[in-house]
Amino acid sequence: MHVTELRFIELAKRHALVGMQAAKALNDRQEQLQLERVLSQERLASPEGTVQSRAALEQLSEFMHTHKSAFEQLALACSTELAAALDELPEHRQAEYRAGVIASINAQLEAQSLLYRNRERWITAAMEICQLIDACRDTVVFADDGMGFANEDDLQRFQSLFAIIEEVHQFEVAQLNERSQRLAQSLAILEQVATV
Repeated sequence: MHVTELRFIELAKRHALVGMQAAKALNDRQEQLQLERVLSQERLASPEGTVQSRAALEQLSEFMHTHKSAFEQLALACSTELAAALDELPEHRQAEYRAGVIASINAQLEAQSLLYRNRERWITAAMEICQLIDACRDTVVFADDGMGFANEDDLQRFQSLFAIIEEVHQFEVAQLNERSQRLAQSLAILEQVATV
């Protein structure tokens, strides 16, 4: 294997690991915000709890904006470095590597863009649930088996917003599993190629 190919593979592995660290930072921040509690009855049952939930959602929104900006810079740096490394490869190998890199970068950008859009949908729906609870707090009943709404329109609004929350959650779980598998496969291929 040509030395430039080894450098290219090491560069690709380094960027993959940085991407994994960025994903971990996002997950860690979401855990710190205790998002599983944001829409809990315990939290929403009191005005103070709803204020806490809104604050967590605002912090998440700010963090997502920061994460997105950092990801854009990382993607640009990665693309620039990989393009330069591709140009150093033996000419007969460039097309093969270029096709793989372009497909990988495009898949990563699409997945990340979808993650940000869906997380924004989740934040918006959660914020609207908080607003709905505040607007009809005097008539909402919090019980062991769920929340009860005096007004059918409020109930339907709550259910439609919660359906968005659930849809985004299910999608994120599936996307995370898919991305983890793809990343593990990519790293395994890079390791295998590097040892040939």
